[in-house]
Amino acid sequence: MNVPSRPVTTLDVVDAGCDLAESPLWLGPTRGVRWVDAGRGDLHALNDRRHESWPITGRLVSAVAEGAGGDLVLAVGREIWRVPDGPFAGTATVVAEVPPGPSLNDAKVGPDGRLWAGTVDRSQAGVSALWSFGAGGDVRRHWTGVTHGNGLAWDPSGSLFYFVDSGAGTLSRGAFDPSTGPAAPTVLLTLDREADGIPDGLAVDSTGDLWLAVWGGHCVLHLDASGNPIDRIALPERNVTSCNFVSAGLDALAVTTAADPGGPGGAVHLLDVGRTGLPGYAFPEG
Repeated sequence: MNVPSRPVTTLDVVDAGCDLAESPLWLGPTRGVRWVDAGRGDLHALNDRRHESWPITGRLVSAVAEGAGGDLVLAVGREIWRVPDGPFAGTATVVAEVPPGPSLNDAKVGPDGRLWAGTVDRSQAGVSALWSFGAGGDVRRHWTGVTHGNGLAWDPSGSLFYFVDSGAGTLSRGAFDPSTGPAAPTVLLTLDREADGIPDGLAVDSTGDLWLAVWGGHCVLHLDASGNPIDRIALPERNVTSCNFVSAGLDALAVTTAADPGGPGGAVHLLDVGRTGLPGYAFPEG
């Protein structure tokens, strides 16, 4: 994909040594940033430039979200967990789970207060789906025919929903109703796996533009609200996994990466891209 490079300022690079860093999350000036190492099942924290990590479970932990009570919400295999924010002492509450089959992947709390997540089954195309979870444990299935559910985000008004299917290489959009969820999707962008890489994690800035991590593409793509590429942020890591706006002013883009036997990987970059992000949503107490 022939798009110009965007000049950015690197604010910090956290050499986290992750196998598969994912799901950067801003929890405010007091608590800082969280992300998961999906490959090892660890939770990472960065606060005032101090980086620490602790193990959560030996199982796949694919995403972390904020709980309204100061706790965290994790996507673990097919389950949604509530855990304390800190070194994990084995105390977890299972909120909900999807039926036997594909596992959960990226997850975020939406403007409706529900946790939204796609599932993934790399062995079969089209058998996964988009799901949402209520704080009381109810589970709803929405879009079907998904292969590798991944990045998801809402526009500044909360009326448009964006969703990545990494297996199909697509970014889609649907009108969002807090009562019923997203309308039928419209594909906005398809990446060529060999030429461009694979679309992965996703963020939206305060103007409504999109920031799309590209696995295998050494970059974050900057798109307009209709999915048209504007420019790209080049990164030394090949496998760029996700991104989200963090810091007190929501003016730093945290970009996570995965380990790569052929080069650098597993670090988290904090970049000034000249934009600010949107406040996130917290999962209500059950």
